[in-house]
Amino acid sequence: MKPTAFLSHSSRDQSHIQSLKLALDAKTGAAVEFFLSTDGQSIPLGRNWVHRIQQALDDAKLMFVFMSPSAIRSQWVFFEAGYGYARGMRVIPIGVLGFDLAQLQPPLSLLQGFNIKNADGLNNIIAVVNGAFDFKFAETFTASDYHTLFGTPHETAKHYEHDMQEVSVWIPGDPDALLRAAKDYVSHEGQAFTERRDEFATFGMVLHGKRSGNTPGVRGEIDAVILPVSASLLDAMLAASVHADRSPRITITFHDHVKVFPEPHKISARLMGCDVTFSLDGGIEISGVPIKISRTSEREPDGVHVRAVLNLEVKLNFAAIPLLSIVDLLFEKEVLVSAPAVAT
Repeated sequence: MKPTAFLSHSSRDQSHIQSLKLALDAKTGAAVEFFLSTDGQSIPLGRNWVHRIQQALDDAKLMFVFMSPSAIRSQWVFFEAGYGYARGMRVIPIGVLGFDLAQLQPPLSLLQGFNIKNADGLNNIIAVVNGAFDFKFAETFTASDYHTLFGTPHETAKHYEHDMQEVSVWIPGDPDALLRAAKDYVSHEGQAFTERRDEFATFGMVLHGKRSGNTPGVRGEIDAVILPVSASLLDAMLAASVHADRSPRITITFHDHVKVFPEPHKISARLMGCDVTFSLDGGIEISGVPIKISRTSEREPDGVHVRAVLNLEVKLNFAAIPLLSIVDLLFEKEVLVSAPAVAT
Protein backbone atom coordinates (compact mmCIF):
# COMPACT_ATOMS: atom_id res chain seq x y z
CA MET A 1 0.00 0.00 0.00
CA LYS A 2 1.37 3.41 -0.94
CA PRO A 3 1.98 5.92 1.85
CA THR A 4 -0.58 8.73 1.91
CA ALA A 5 -0.02 12.48 2.21
CA PHE A 6 -3.20 14.54 2.68
CA LEU A 7 -3.38 17.89 0.86
CA SER A 8 -5.76 20.12 2.83
CA HIS A 9 -6.88 23.28 1.02
CA SER A 10 -9.72 25.66 0.31
CA SER A 11 -11.96 24.65 -2.60
CA ARG A 12 -11.32 28.14 -4.03
CA ASP A 13 -7.67 27.14 -4.50
CA GLN A 14 -8.61 23.90 -6.25
CA SER A 15 -6.92 24.56 -9.59
CA HIS A 16 -3.57 25.49 -7.98
CA ILE A 17 -3.45 22.56 -5.56
CA GLN A 18 -4.70 20.09 -8.14
CA SER A 19 -1.90 21.23 -10.47
CA LEU A 20 0.56 20.79 -7.61
CA LYS A 21 -0.74 17.26 -6.99
CA LEU A 22 -0.17 16.41 -10.64
CA ALA A 23 3.39 17.77 -10.44
CA LEU A 24 4.06 15.82 -7.23
CA ASP A 25 2.73 12.62 -8.84
CA ALA A 26 5.22 13.13 -11.68
CA LYS A 27 8.15 13.95 -9.37
CA THR A 28 7.53 10.89 -7.18
CA GLY A 29 6.54 8.45 -9.91
CA ALA A 30 3.15 8.07 -8.20
CA ALA A 31 4.86 6.18 -5.36
CA VAL A 32 3.01 8.37 -2.84
CA GLU A 33 -0.77 8.81 -2.67
CA PHE A 34 -1.32 12.57 -2.55
CA PHE A 35 -4.95 12.72 -1.47
CA LEU A 36 -6.93 15.66 -2.80
CA SER A 37 -10.67 15.67 -2.16
CA THR A 38 -11.54 17.94 -5.10
CA ASP A 39 -9.68 16.24 -7.96
CA GLY A 40 -12.39 13.76 -9.01
CA GLN A 41 -9.78 10.98 -8.82
CA SER A 42 -8.88 10.64 -5.14
CA ILE A 43 -12.65 10.26 -4.59
CA PRO A 44 -14.33 8.48 -7.55
CA LEU A 45 -17.72 9.82 -8.58
CA GLY A 46 -20.54 8.23 -6.63
CA ARG A 47 -18.49 7.49 -3.50
CA ASN A 48 -19.53 8.91 -0.14
CA TRP A 49 -17.51 12.11 0.01
CA VAL A 50 -17.33 12.60 3.78
CA HIS A 51 -16.60 8.92 4.43
CA ARG A 52 -13.78 8.88 1.86
CA ILE A 53 -12.19 12.01 3.35
CA GLN A 54 -12.35 10.49 6.83
CA GLN A 55 -10.77 7.29 5.50
CA ALA A 56 -7.96 9.28 3.89
CA LEU A 57 -7.42 11.24 7.11
CA ASP A 58 -7.16 7.94 8.99
CA ASP A 59 -4.72 6.47 6.44
CA ALA A 60 -2.44 9.49 6.05
CA LYS A 61 0.73 9.91 8.09
CA LEU A 62 1.47 13.37 6.70
CA MET A 63 -0.70 16.42 6.01
CA PHE A 64 0.18 19.59 4.15
CA VAL A 65 -2.23 22.41 5.01
CA PHE A 66 -2.18 25.03 2.24
CA MET A 67 -3.00 28.35 3.83
CA SER A 68 -4.13 31.10 1.46
CA PRO A 69 -6.36 34.17 1.70
CA SER A 70 -9.27 31.79 0.98
CA ALA A 71 -8.13 28.95 3.27
CA ILE A 72 -7.82 31.24 6.28
CA ARG A 73 -11.63 31.69 6.07
CA SER A 74 -12.35 27.97 5.58
CA GLN A 75 -13.63 26.15 8.66
CA TRP A 76 -13.19 22.85 6.83
CA VAL A 77 -9.41 23.39 6.44
CA PHE A 78 -9.03 23.99 10.18
CA PHE A 79 -11.20 20.95 10.94
CA GLU A 80 -9.00 18.70 8.76
CA ALA A 81 -5.83 20.08 10.36
CA GLY A 82 -7.18 19.56 13.87
CA TYR A 83 -8.43 16.05 13.10
CA GLY A 84 -5.06 15.07 11.63
CA TYR A 85 -3.09 16.50 14.55
CA ALA A 86 -5.35 14.75 17.09
CA ARG A 87 -4.62 11.43 15.37
CA GLY A 88 -0.88 11.95 15.64
CA MET A 89 -0.36 12.91 12.01
CA ARG A 90 2.51 15.23 11.12
CA VAL A 91 0.72 18.45 10.11
CA ILE A 92 2.66 21.08 8.15
CA PRO A 93 1.11 24.46 7.30
CA ILE A 94 2.26 26.00 4.01
CA GLY A 95 1.68 29.61 2.99
CA VAL A 96 0.67 30.03 -0.67
CA LEU A 97 -0.89 32.58 -3.04
CA GLY A 98 0.27 35.62 -1.11
CA PHE A 99 -0.50 34.33 2.38
CA ASP A 100 2.47 34.44 4.80
CA LEU A 101 2.51 32.04 7.75
CA ALA A 102 3.50 34.98 9.96
CA GLN A 103 -0.19 35.98 9.67
CA LEU A 104 -1.35 32.62 11.07
CA GLN A 105 -2.86 32.50 14.57
CA PRO A 106 -2.58 29.71 17.19
CA PRO A 107 -2.99 26.82 17.38
CA LEU A 108 -1.96 26.19 13.74
CA SER A 109 0.81 28.78 13.98
CA LEU A 110 2.48 26.61 16.66
CA LEU A 111 3.29 23.98 14.03
CA GLN A 112 6.45 24.25 11.96
CA GLY A 113 5.79 25.10 8.32
CA PHE A 114 7.03 27.21 5.44
CA ASN A 115 5.91 29.56 2.67
CA ILE A 116 6.05 28.78 -1.04
CA LYS A 117 7.39 31.89 -2.75
CA ASN A 118 9.79 30.24 -5.19
CA ALA A 119 11.09 26.84 -6.34
CA ASP A 120 12.83 26.27 -2.98
CA GLY A 121 9.43 26.18 -1.29
CA LEU A 122 8.20 23.53 -3.71
CA ASN A 123 11.33 21.46 -3.14
CA ASN A 124 10.69 21.67 0.63
CA ILE A 125 7.61 19.52 -0.01
CA ILE A 126 9.76 16.85 -1.66
CA ALA A 127 12.25 17.04 1.22
CA VAL A 128 9.47 16.55 3.78
CA VAL A 129 8.04 13.60 1.81
CA ASN A 130 11.50 12.01 1.64
CA GLY A 131 11.96 12.38 5.38
CA ALA A 132 8.49 11.16 6.31
CA PHE A 133 8.44 8.08 4.07
CA ASP A 134 12.17 7.28 3.70
CA PHE A 135 12.35 8.09 -0.01
CA LYS A 136 15.10 9.78 -1.99
CA PHE A 137 13.19 11.72 -4.64
CA ALA A 138 15.20 14.43 -6.38
CA GLU A 139 14.37 18.01 -5.42
CA THR A 140 14.09 19.26 -9.01
CA PHE A 141 11.34 21.89 -8.99
CA THR A 142 12.45 24.95 -10.98
CA ALA A 143 11.53 28.63 -11.16
CA SER A 144 9.46 27.79 -14.22
CA ASP A 145 7.55 25.17 -12.20
CA TYR A 146 6.83 27.74 -9.50
CA HIS A 147 5.45 30.26 -12.00
CA THR A 148 3.32 27.52 -13.58
CA LEU A 149 1.85 26.43 -10.26
CA PHE A 150 1.62 29.63 -8.23
CA GLY A 151 2.68 32.53 -10.45
CA THR A 152 0.39 35.17 -11.89
CA PRO A 153 -1.79 34.10 -14.84
CA HIS A 154 0.43 35.91 -17.33
CA GLU A 155 3.59 34.36 -15.86
CA THR A 156 1.95 30.94 -15.95
CA ALA A 157 0.86 30.97 -19.58
CA LYS A 158 3.45 33.07 -21.38
CA HIS A 159 5.84 30.11 -21.63
CA TYR A 160 3.46 28.51 -24.15
CA GLU A 161 2.49 31.62 -26.07
CA HIS A 162 4.79 30.72 -28.97
CA ASP A 163 3.92 27.00 -28.91
CA MET A 164 0.12 27.21 -29.04
CA GLN A 165 -1.38 28.24 -32.36
CA GLU A 166 -4.98 28.11 -31.16
CA VAL A 167 -6.92 27.27 -28.02
CA SER A 168 -10.61 26.64 -28.57
CA VAL A 169 -13.52 25.48 -26.43
CA TRP A 170 -16.85 23.90 -27.29
CA ILE A 171 -19.84 24.13 -24.92
CA PRO A 172 -23.07 22.41 -26.05
CA GLY A 173 -26.38 24.09 -25.34
CA ASP A 174 -28.68 26.88 -26.44
CA PRO A 175 -26.40 29.56 -27.98
CA ASP A 176 -28.61 32.40 -26.75
CA ALA A 177 -28.52 31.15 -23.14
CA LEU A 178 -24.78 30.49 -23.25
CA LEU A 179 -23.88 33.89 -24.70
CA ARG A 180 -26.24 35.59 -22.25
CA ALA A 181 -24.46 33.83 -19.37
CA ALA A 182 -21.11 35.06 -20.70
CA LYS A 183 -22.43 38.61 -20.94
CA ASP A 184 -23.90 38.48 -17.43
CA TYR A 185 -20.61 37.23 -15.98
CA VAL A 186 -18.45 39.82 -17.76
CA SER A 187 -20.88 42.63 -16.85
CA HIS A 188 -20.81 41.57 -13.20
CA GLU A 189 -16.99 41.63 -13.26
CA GLY A 190 -17.01 45.12 -14.79
CA GLN A 191 -15.08 44.07 -17.91
CA ALA A 192 -15.47 45.65 -21.33
CA PHE A 193 -17.06 43.59 -24.10
CA THR A 194 -18.67 43.84 -27.50
CA GLU A 195 -21.46 41.77 -29.02
CA ARG A 196 -23.67 41.18 -32.00
CA ARG A 197 -25.96 38.34 -32.93
CA ASP A 198 -24.29 34.99 -32.24
CA GLU A 199 -20.97 36.62 -31.34
CA PHE A 200 -19.51 37.92 -28.10
CA ALA A 201 -15.97 39.21 -27.45
CA THR A 202 -14.08 40.29 -24.34
CA PHE A 203 -10.41 40.45 -23.36
CA GLY A 204 -8.55 37.56 -24.99
CA MET A 205 -11.69 35.65 -25.98
CA VAL A 206 -14.19 35.51 -28.85
CA LEU A 207 -17.34 33.34 -28.63
CA HIS A 208 -19.48 32.21 -31.57
CA GLY A 209 -22.97 30.74 -31.31
CA LYS A 210 -23.50 27.70 -33.55
CA ARG A 211 -27.06 26.68 -34.43
CA SER A 212 -26.55 24.19 -37.26
CA GLY A 213 -25.87 20.46 -36.88
CA ASN A 214 -27.16 17.96 -34.36
CA THR A 215 -25.76 19.75 -31.31
CA PRO A 216 -26.05 23.54 -31.03
CA GLY A 217 -23.65 25.34 -28.75
CA VAL A 218 -20.91 27.94 -28.52
CA ARG A 219 -17.38 27.71 -29.87
CA GLY A 220 -14.75 30.03 -28.47
CA GLU A 221 -11.18 31.03 -29.27
CA ILE A 222 -9.01 31.94 -26.27
CA ASP A 223 -5.56 33.52 -26.11
CA ALA A 224 -3.11 31.27 -24.26
CA VAL A 225 -2.12 34.14 -21.96
CA ILE A 226 -5.53 34.30 -20.28
CA LEU A 227 -6.12 30.54 -20.01
CA PRO A 228 -5.75 30.45 -16.21
CA VAL A 229 -8.35 33.20 -15.68
CA SER A 230 -10.86 32.11 -18.32
CA ALA A 231 -12.24 29.13 -16.38
CA SER A 232 -14.67 31.16 -14.26
CA LEU A 233 -16.35 32.71 -17.31
CA LEU A 234 -16.54 29.33 -19.07
CA ASP A 235 -18.03 27.70 -15.97
CA ALA A 236 -20.67 30.44 -15.80
CA MET A 237 -21.62 29.44 -19.35
CA LEU A 238 -21.48 25.75 -18.47
CA ALA A 239 -24.08 26.34 -15.75
CA ALA A 240 -26.44 27.50 -18.51
CA SER A 241 -25.82 24.40 -20.67
CA VAL A 242 -28.62 21.83 -20.79
CA HIS A 243 -26.87 19.15 -22.88
CA ALA A 244 -25.84 16.86 -20.03
CA ASP A 245 -25.30 14.02 -22.55
CA ARG A 246 -22.62 15.97 -24.45
CA SER A 247 -19.36 16.94 -22.79
CA PRO A 248 -17.72 20.32 -23.34
CA ARG A 249 -14.22 20.15 -24.79
CA ILE A 250 -10.97 22.11 -24.89
CA THR A 251 -8.82 21.78 -28.01
CA ILE A 252 -5.24 23.03 -28.24
CA THR A 253 -3.61 23.15 -31.65
CA PHE A 254 0.15 23.70 -31.53
CA HIS A 255 2.39 25.38 -34.08
CA ASP A 256 4.18 23.01 -36.41
CA HIS A 257 7.51 23.35 -34.58
CA VAL A 258 5.92 21.28 -31.77
CA LYS A 259 6.35 17.59 -32.56
CA VAL A 260 4.16 14.86 -31.11
CA PHE A 261 4.19 11.09 -30.67
CA PRO A 262 0.47 10.23 -31.00
CA GLU A 263 0.88 6.43 -31.08
CA PRO A 264 -0.49 4.88 -27.85
CA HIS A 265 2.58 2.72 -27.19
CA LYS A 266 4.90 5.72 -27.53
CA ILE A 267 2.75 7.86 -25.24
CA SER A 268 2.56 5.12 -22.59
CA ALA A 269 6.35 4.58 -22.73
CA ARG A 270 7.02 8.25 -22.07
CA LEU A 271 4.45 8.51 -19.28
CA MET A 272 5.62 5.39 -17.44
CA GLY A 273 5.70 6.09 -13.70
CA CYS A 274 3.18 8.94 -13.91
CA ASP A 275 -0.31 8.74 -12.45
CA VAL A 276 -2.16 8.17 -15.73
CA THR A 277 -4.59 5.60 -17.13
CA PHE A 278 -5.01 4.42 -20.72
CA SER A 279 -7.81 3.18 -22.96
CA LEU A 280 -7.57 0.91 -26.00
CA ASP A 281 -8.77 3.67 -28.34
CA GLY A 282 -5.61 5.64 -27.70
CA GLY A 283 -7.04 7.95 -25.06
CA ILE A 284 -5.43 8.69 -21.70
CA GLU A 285 -6.51 10.23 -18.43
CA ILE A 286 -4.24 12.59 -16.52
CA SER A 287 -5.50 13.73 -13.12
CA GLY A 288 -8.91 12.34 -14.08
CA VAL A 289 -9.11 14.40 -17.29
CA PRO A 290 -9.77 12.37 -20.50
CA ILE A 291 -7.30 13.40 -23.22
CA LYS A 292 -6.65 12.47 -26.82
CA ILE A 293 -3.43 13.40 -28.62
CA SER A 294 -3.33 13.46 -32.39
CA ARG A 295 -1.84 15.13 -35.46
CA THR A 296 -3.55 17.16 -38.16
CA SER A 297 -2.30 18.11 -41.62
CA GLU A 298 -3.32 21.38 -43.27
CA ARG A 299 -2.38 22.61 -46.72
CA GLU A 300 -1.49 26.29 -46.70
CA PRO A 301 -0.03 28.63 -49.34
CA ASP A 302 3.52 27.86 -48.20
CA GLY A 303 3.01 24.08 -48.08
CA VAL A 304 1.58 21.32 -45.88
CA HIS A 305 1.80 21.88 -42.11
CA VAL A 306 1.56 18.99 -39.63
CA ARG A 307 0.44 20.11 -36.19
CA ALA A 308 -0.05 18.45 -32.81
CA VAL A 309 -3.58 18.57 -31.39
CA LEU A 310 -4.60 18.03 -27.76
CA ASN A 311 -8.29 17.38 -27.00
CA LEU A 312 -9.52 17.43 -23.38
CA GLU A 313 -12.99 16.43 -22.19
CA VAL A 314 -14.56 18.58 -19.47
CA LYS A 315 -16.18 16.17 -17.01
CA LEU A 316 -17.16 18.50 -14.15
CA ASN A 317 -16.14 22.07 -14.86
CA PHE A 318 -13.35 24.05 -16.49
CA ALA A 319 -11.85 25.17 -13.17
CA ALA A 320 -11.21 21.52 -12.23
CA ILE A 321 -8.82 21.01 -15.17
CA PRO A 322 -5.14 21.73 -14.44
CA LEU A 323 -4.66 22.50 -18.12
CA LEU A 324 -1.22 24.10 -18.11
CA SER A 325 0.14 21.48 -15.71
CA ILE A 326 -1.02 18.75 -18.09
CA VAL A 327 0.74 20.51 -20.95
CA ASP A 328 3.81 20.87 -18.72
CA LEU A 329 3.83 17.12 -18.06
CA LEU A 330 3.52 16.26 -21.76
CA PHE A 331 6.48 18.51 -22.60
CA GLU A 332 8.50 17.29 -19.62
CA LYS A 333 8.02 13.64 -20.65
CA GLU A 334 8.62 14.51 -24.33
CA VAL A 335 5.23 13.38 -25.56
CA LEU A 336 5.30 16.92 -26.99
CA VAL A 337 8.65 18.28 -28.15
CA SER A 338 9.23 21.94 -29.00
CA ALA A 339 11.86 22.21 -31.73
CA PRO A 340 11.67 25.68 -33.35
CA ALA A 341 12.98 25.85 -36.89
CA VAL A 342 16.39 27.46 -37.29
CA ALA A 343 16.16 30.76 -39.19
CA THR A 344 18.08 30.87 -42.47
